[in-house]
Amino acid sequence: MLIPKGALVNAITVTVGSSIGLLLHESIPQDYQTSLLSTVGLAVLIMGAQMTLHHTDAKGWTILIMGLLIGLLIGNGVDLRAHFLQLADALKHFGISHDPRFSEALLAAFVIFCVGAMTLMGSLEEGLTGNRSLIYAKATLDGFTSIALAASYGVGVLFAALPLLLFQSTITHSASLLRRYLDDSVLPWISATGGLLIAGIGLEMLRAVELPIENLLPALITVPLLARLSRSLIQ
Repeated sequence: MLIPKGALVNAITVTVGSSIGLLLHESIPQDYQTSLLSTVGLAVLIMGAQMTLHHTDAKGWTILIMGLLIGLLIGNGVDLRAHFLQLADALKHFGISHDPRFSEALLAAFVIFCVGAMTLMGSLEEGLTGNRSLIYAKATLDGFTSIALAASYGVGVLFAALPLLLFQSTITHSASLLRRYLDDSVLPWISATGGLLIAGIGLEMLRAVELPIENLLPALITVPLLARLSRSLIQ
């Protein structure tokens, strides 16, 4: 099947949930929208922090911080944020959206929906065994989350369904190859890093800080690589 069922169902739940959120957007007063965004932001912050703490011990923080800094250097060097904004602007020019928060919403939704153990393990499990129970559970959670996000952020959340579909489909179709690298020692580092990125999104939603989340995305690769290198040197 060209599009895996799990990825397709997940994209549909996000599309439906975002559509409901957009319909509710006009009927929700601005102060309620702000409160809703802050509530979701708080939940996202705690979810990300819990993910990171669950997968990181005292010794792991050094690797995690170093990997984040290296990833940030790469992201800044390539200037991923500028490229992401250019892509968002291109979509606006094509008439897809004139929402000034389009790129912010798209990035926030993509990180929340695509980064984490459930995304990786659910997609891998579907590709390797055909079991879709985990990815279906994630799809249900994403559907409800997208309602709140779209009601607060706008149409950018809806368009996150497309990269979500492509991202999860790629992992599922490449499961046999990826499994050689994403062993039990690597996956926790990806989840820990993803948790920090999700926590960063939560802080931005709370308007607490402004973080270059786009430029931190390479850390999803640099942290596991650094952890593997460190383990090889110790052995």
